Amino acid sequence: MKHTVSAYQFMEILELSMAKAGQAMDREYQKNICSCFREDGTPKDFRIRAGQESLSVPRLCMARLNPLSLKTIRLDFDCCIEGIQKGELMLNLSKNDSKLPMHVEIVLQSEDPSEGIMRINDRLISEYLP
Repeated sequence: MKHTVSAYQFMEILELSMAKAGQAMDREYQKNICSCFREDGTPKDFRIRAGQESLSVPRLCMARLNPLSLKTIRLDFDCCIEGIQKGELMLNLSKNDSKLPMHVEIVLQSEDPSEGIMRINDRLISEYLP
């Protein structure tokens, strides 16, 4: 059984995979932020004792605000050019020692928090901390 795909289809599959991975990371980031707020939109907080004073600090101030993003992809696998079919370059992805290697790269990289999140964080700090 051949594992043949057009180069165009292969790139579409990689692009779709990256988009889905990005969406999953976005959902986790939103879930992390939403966990810092109550149903009515008010921030959840915790108390910190500093000497004899007790301060209320919003949880968002302690949340991980650096989302992950896909910058590039890294995949290492072997494939070979099968030929041209209906004007498209065809790749054979099955294992075979005679195939030429093709390298694609995936790298996860942390990004800075968005400006909007940083403004919310600044506002919460200014309202909750004396």
